[in-house]
Amino acid sequence: MNGGKNPLVSIIINCYNSDEFLKETLESVINQSYQNWEVIFWDNQSTDRSAEYLKGYNEPRFKYFYAPQFAPLSTARNLAVEKASGKFLAFLDCDDVWIKDKLALQMPYFDDENIGLVYSDFDLIMQSDTRSAVYMFDGFKKMVCKPHGRQNVLKRLLKSNYIIFSTIVVRKAIYDLTGGFTNEFKHNEDYEILLKVSLASDAACIAEKATLYRIHGGNNSYQNMDISFQENRMILQSLPSKKEVKEAINRNEVRFLIHNLIHKKELKNIKTIFGSLAMCNALVQVLQFKFNRFFITRSQR
Repeated sequence: MNGGKNPLVSIIINCYNSDEFLKETLESVINQSYQNWEVIFWDNQSTDRSAEYLKGYNEPRFKYFYAPQFAPLSTARNLAVEKASGKFLAFLDCDDVWIKDKLALQMPYFDDENIGLVYSDFDLIMQSDTRSAVYMFDGFKKMVCKPHGRQNVLKRLLKSNYIIFSTIVVRKAIYDLTGGFTNEFKHNEDYEILLKVSLASDAACIAEKATLYRIHGGNNSYQNMDISFQENRMILQSLPSKKEVKEAINRNEVRFLIHNLIHKKELKNIKTIFGSLAMCNALVQVLQFKFNRFFITRSQR
């Protein structure tokens, strides 16, 4: 049922060999105080016990789909959304956890028809002590999600993606306007959707840390930074040509160059940083952003 005051929320869970933390994830859905939901569980041809764990609940709201062939996450998410019946979509990774009131706290904000996205702050669960996991943990700890009512978050997202995808609920009518995930993206398909949703609607953020985001060896985006910067380039270049978008493109290029200088010791493109006034301004903005995040983090200790 899609009921008026408690509309159906379709929770999209894409799975590929994710049985290690899956039970905790599913329990956090079952225990939601908001109960009008369905789970669209898209099994991307797992070979572990993921399907067994899901089917073991005998829960009619868990709807299981086995992929006819393995697909990248962006494609798999599109296929899962096609099966959704709800007027709202939530996305939950198989290693993340929701607090019991997450949906109950978020859904009332959608009484405002101008709000297409509601997200939350988050907390971290550390499952790995590898160098790259620690690097990732340090980066996520600096992300700041302050609660707010209805506002447009596009300009802030253009500076950096600060929204954890497992925290969001999005109005499906707005999601449909975006055209869904771009199939060719391997890592930043969530960032693309957030930007496109923010082009079409306003957002709100609840005060509670409603999602626990788990860092472990399998989700380490630090190891894929080159691809991430390249996908960001494509995403930003596809947006309407506005001043703030052009500035975001320049910032991404500067960050990419700085990343290569630090981690690859590449000097051949250093002159590009100082090749134009726009790039110099982007460099200043990036350094200022990092400076501000450092002192925000220090003040919260």
